[in-house]
Amino acid sequence: IFIQVKTSDEDSKSGVDPSECRELIKAIMEGLTNLKVCGLMTIGKLHGDPTDDFSLLKATRKQVTSALSLSEDDFELSMGMSSDFEVAVRIFADYSSEQR
Repeated sequence: IFIQVKTSDEDSKSGVDPSECRELIKAIMEGLTNLKVCGLMTIGKLHGDPTDDFSLLKATRKQVTSALSLSEDDFELSMGMSSDFEVAVRIFADYSSEQR
């Protein structure tokens, strides 16, 4: 499963607060052993630049994987829709170049 993270303040968006992701994922890993958390997902702002939303998701992954001793490379991100996928790709590319 992917955990949906609310990275924007839009009322139309839902998901877990980034600060609560670690505890939620830990609870799933310990109590719902038939589920595997594969990563995090978000939908960026409907209007405007979603860069901050996608950057927050990337930072949340780093915090969660570090705190739970998980591999960042094995913990996927799903972000971007048809209208903003280019921003998502840029954010991911920035992450990939940081790993080299």
